Amino acid sequence: MKRFIFTIIFLFVVTSVNCLAVLSTRVIAADTRPNFLFIYADDQRYDQVGVVQREQGNNGRYPWFDTPNMDRLAESGVRFRNVFASSSLCAPSRAAFLTGRYNHLNGIASNFRPLPLDTVTHASLLRQAGYTTGYFGKWHMDSQRERPGFDYHASYIGHGRYNDCPLIVQGVETPTVGWVDDVVTDYAVNFIKNQKTSDKAWSVIVGFKAPHGPQIPPERNAHLYEGKLARTVPNLNTQAIYLEKQGVPFKNETISEDGWVAANLDKFRCVKACDQNLGRLLDALDEHGFAENTVVIYTSDNGYYFGEHGLGDKRSAYEESLRIPFLVRYPKLGDAAKGRVVDEPVLNIDLAPTLLDFAGVTVPKEIQGRSWRPLLEGTKPAHWRKAWFYEYFAERQRASRVVDVTAVRTLNAKLIKYAIKSGIQEDWTELFDLTNDPYELKNLYNNPQHAELQHDLEREYERLRQEVGYKIPDYVDRPDWWESGLPKEEPPQAADKNRSNIINTAIKESGNRLIFTFEKDTDKQIVDSSGKENHGIPHGNFVTGKGQNGESAKYFDGKSFIELEKTPALVFAEIPWTTEIVFKSDKPDGVILAVGGKSQGYSIRLENGIVIFNVTIEGERYQIVSPEVVSGWVLVSGQFTPDKKLVLSVNNKIVAEKELPSFVTKEPNFGYRIGKDSDGESILPMFTGLISSVKLIADHFVTSEPAKQNKRNKSTQKNNTPQKNNPVQKNETVKQMETDSFTVLENIPYVTDGKIRQQLDLYLPKNYQTTEQPLPLIIVIHGGGWTNGSKDVAKFIEWSRFFAENGYAVAAINYRLRPEFLLPTQIIDCKSAVRWLRANAKKYNLDTKYFGAIGSSAGGHLVSSLGTSAHVEEFNQGENLDQSCAVQAVVDFCGPSDFLAFRTEATLAKGLFGENAGNLDVIKKSSPLHTVTKNASPFLIVHAVDDKTVPVEQGKRLHESLQKEGVESEFIELSSGGHGSPQFKSPETKKQIIDFLDKHLKNQQ
Repeated sequence: MKRFIFTIIFLFVVTSVNCLAVLSTRVIAADTRPNFLFIYADDQRYDQVGVVQREQGNNGRYPWFDTPNMDRLAESGVRFRNVFASSSLCAPSRAAFLTGRYNHLNGIASNFRPLPLDTVTHASLLRQAGYTTGYFGKWHMDSQRERPGFDYHASYIGHGRYNDCPLIVQGVETPTVGWVDDVVTDYAVNFIKNQKTSDKAWSVIVGFKAPHGPQIPPERNAHLYEGKLARTVPNLNTQAIYLEKQGVPFKNETISEDGWVAANLDKFRCVKACDQNLGRLLDALDEHGFAENTVVIYTSDNGYYFGEHGLGDKRSAYEESLRIPFLVRYPKLGDAAKGRVVDEPVLNIDLAPTLLDFAGVTVPKEIQGRSWRPLLEGTKPAHWRKAWFYEYFAERQRASRVVDVTAVRTLNAKLIKYAIKSGIQEDWTELFDLTNDPYELKNLYNNPQHAELQHDLEREYERLRQEVGYKIPDYVDRPDWWESGLPKEEPPQAADKNRSNIINTAIKESGNRLIFTFEKDTDKQIVDSSGKENHGIPHGNFVTGKGQNGESAKYFDGKSFIELEKTPALVFAEIPWTTEIVFKSDKPDGVILAVGGKSQGYSIRLENGIVIFNVTIEGERYQIVSPEVVSGWVLVSGQFTPDKKLVLSVNNKIVAEKELPSFVTKEPNFGYRIGKDSDGESILPMFTGLISSVKLIADHFVTSEPAKQNKRNKSTQKNNTPQKNNPVQKNETVKQMETDSFTVLENIPYVTDGKIRQQLDLYLPKNYQTTEQPLPLIIVIHGGGWTNGSKDVAKFIEWSRFFAENGYAVAAINYRLRPEFLLPTQIIDCKSAVRWLRANAKKYNLDTKYFGAIGSSAGGHLVSSLGTSAHVEEFNQGENLDQSCAVQAVVDFCGPSDFLAFRTEATLAKGLFGENAGNLDVIKKSSPLHTVTKNASPFLIVHAVDDKTVPVEQGKRLHESLQKEGVESEFIELSSGGHGSPQFKSPETKKQIIDFLDKHLKNQQ
């Protein structure tokens, strides 16, 4: 940690020497210029703020929603009530904030363009004027790695991901552990702290990922607002005109008798986390003495529809999409800037000139926004805008039906125009009187009674269109239908029937669906030689190379990929399927092939040289991996067999299998990509190396067991219905695999006729049956909030090889998951597994006297329960009750030890315990802290001091309780990394773990 901070300070010192002011500025001493902290969320609409809900009273849709830190900002600063995005879309709005210019001029008119590196932004101008600049978090301009204008950045590509998101820190890809906006806030707080050693003013942007979909809140907020509903609004069941004119079917929202509808609670849980991190940033300003001289701004990139006009998303020009929250605090302005509300309209393009105004930097004439500094200070400038212009350009976004939109909004009215390639669609135009019709229900366009209003807005529209220089830029990324006209919408019944016909045809037609051999390709087409005409679209610069035997191959440079259009021939839902790829990788990490996203699909990729085959069915992920690192030319086959198994083969040898609950049940939304993940939010590395062959085949299987193959080919395709997380086990033979040093026994049931989750894997030395002494055993229990995760965490690339190399056998345990099974079910399962292992110890040559257990997060809780609650009879249920469920050593990484401490966190306890949420006895017995006795196991507890998910006090209190009972306990407090710190696997920590386990499981004193 000290080295990290030193590096940051060094970078800032170098920057301060080199970045001298070169622009014309009003000379202001560095110590008097304000600092800037600009924070924006992603898709947070204007009323997702507690103070706004209270102000709206009975009109507020979410009266239960609270944001104490946003409210704190509003009370100590100024709330701007009417702030709008000049284009309601992520990347364009971000570019408008940075440049102060409309998107038809600033280079960004869609989500698929990087910001030109020479773009003049408020950051580049402040940097030239002597400010230190930093960018933290979401940037979201295509796949851009650079952060032009910023001295320091810790950011990510595209949407990133909510958990364990790798960051690009000063150009270097850096793994992280934790919820993404928590981690980003950590970096921003460190930046602020390190400015104490500099005499320069600074400007920082913090971009939150939340609450962009699909929302995954941090665990601490996972059950907030449980059962809450949203008030209905008058425009909830009125369809947007541009969808109505396209013939898109409309389904009314279900409204309860008392006027409430379902709410996307995860979106509010994510905004709540934004509020929590805003509080951390405000506290950092206070702690390090910057609060008084820092302009803090909190906002969002655009609004969002929650069903209004039948819409989700944003893009179009109704109020819910345009308006954004906007809170500003600058304590130096005194009491006049505390608790005020400003009603004058402000735009996102006004940010840049405002920051430059405060910094004393001359505002370039190209900037189109205006400084709202006078509004903040309590005065209204002459000729402040009374109307403004809106633009949106139809872009290449999956399933979007939004055409080009332009609009003019005045203080009390709005005119909206829609256009396709052929021009404005006059009969779609809308005119609203916002004073009398705030929900935009009654279109007044061409209504004779409102001719004067229409005339005034038409004139204002034309004036503003010319004033802003509106044009359609050549850098718009148009949708596929732009050239051919609007897509025709199939009635739902026809679409269902058509899909059924496609699947039926796909099932009947076995054989090759796609073959790429790269022999007859052109610059614009990768030729499919299967006869199905599934030709690929190349992206990037490809170089033709040679395969293993001199055949043609394509070289992927880590930036290039091949995209496939969705066709009936590539439908693999509900049928057996095989993917075969021949490749030679230059890097150990990269996506080789992928289709689909978070709900349905599959991918084949490399991670640390290991082949990983991922399949997602109904949002559940199933994964198998190769046992060894691959190198040189490799033939990889990923298969969905007729008997619903996932099979991975390397060079025609089966290396891994896993039973699936069903085939992939639906065709994914995203199509195939070769060399890159198909999920638009993924930041997994792209493939680098040669690929000489790609085949997609229906009904094709490679196996070294002919008899088994014949059985598969004769199997039927019944019972495809997807099951829940905890399907029932089938009576199948345990699969055995061999590696260079392991015998691996997978999917061993530890409960007779139990659920499929009640299984374990054993990793044993090849000579385990002939060793002179029985083997000490390490039990690995996965985390995942008791609601996800897998025993696969113990695979070869994780703990199994590490422990085996140190003389241990390893058992990795799955257990039944929430929400179908609530605590203490998971404790009962783990105890059952331990008893089964002891009952079968002779078979596997295990030493029953020396069982250890290791786990992190939820797994840390479960191993701790094994170590402290052997005496809790209620949790010893089922089979092998003559065997002990105790373990002789516990390694607990950041596990919760006291659920009573979480009872104040909304309904977290209810989410874990269900009907037992009020049963203190059950909650105490499920909490390791409350079951400690003098007979507890020795413990090694590892916890990061900055863990926001499970506070470090949980580990400390358990450690102190163990010591109080005279039980040996060691506590390691890590200096950083949060929940699941990377330091957990550092060489130093691993040595401490082995020393601890050897001492207690090998009788080494």
